[in-house]
Amino acid sequence: MIGVDIVRISRIEKIYNRFGNKFLEKIFTENEINDFNKILSFKRKVEKIAGRFAAKEAVFKVFGKDLTLSKIEILSDPFSGTPFSKINDKMVYISISHDGDYAIAVAQILNHK
Repeated sequence: MIGVDIVRISRIEKIYNRFGNKFLEKIFTENEINDFNKILSFKRKVEKIAGRFAAKEAVFKVFGKDLTLSKIEILSDPFSGTPFSKINDKMVYISISHDGDYAIAVAQILNHK
């Protein structure tokens, strides 16, 4: 199964500027928020938030309505930095890209039944 999502980074920036941490706390886990807070550049931080948001949406599309975005945690491999998630003991492979004002993510699980 494959899920894909694309978001406009400026849209996420407007939401973040308006709601700040309330937005982050509603959508992201504590680990994800801590990861965002390590980024000093505001532009890079918003890009990462947008990419992770797209990744959560892509994972949601793979698993359907059994999940909420706040229950999906996008992790990074400590060695390669490659994003991934684990849902119901299934490994979800994720790719995130940014270009201009867009962030896109693809999520895939193998051998999903």
